[in-house]
Amino acid sequence: MKTWQLKISSLDMRRMSFCAERDYPEETVGALLGRIEDGCYFVKEIVPLENREEMHPERAFFVPPEKVLELEKLALSNGCQVVGWYHSHPDTRAMPSREDLQCAFPLYVYPILSVVHGLVREIECWRLRDEGEGFEPVEIVEIE
Repeated sequence: MKTWQLKISSLDMRRMSFCAERDYPEETVGALLGRIEDGCYFVKEIVPLENREEMHPERAFFVPPEKVLELEKLALSNGCQVVGWYHSHPDTRAMPSREDLQCAFPLYVYPILSVVHGLVREIECWRLRDEGEGFEPVEIVEIE
């Protein structure tokens, strides 16, 4: 079985945590721009986004399709692609939910930040299995 890695700067990890704590008790969301190569997701930059979920922002996120297209264009203009989406799970574990599985796309990576009482407690990363039957863990490797 292939072991996937997410290579991301310590600064971007801190920025994701900041956004998750700032947006608590609602879910935070953002895009990861970079490239995928040899079983590795290399993050060039993160783009924090506004969670546009209207009914239950405390347990779901929504990014409008036009924003996704805008991000794809931004990534291409910077010589990269959207490689994933980070989001938080307020007051619960950093494990994919049923909703996460229903909304996941192959190829993307999904860092999830567990925020308990306003503080990030854990960060785990996941990707949809090739057969689409659930998630597999992705090792987070912080780089300077």
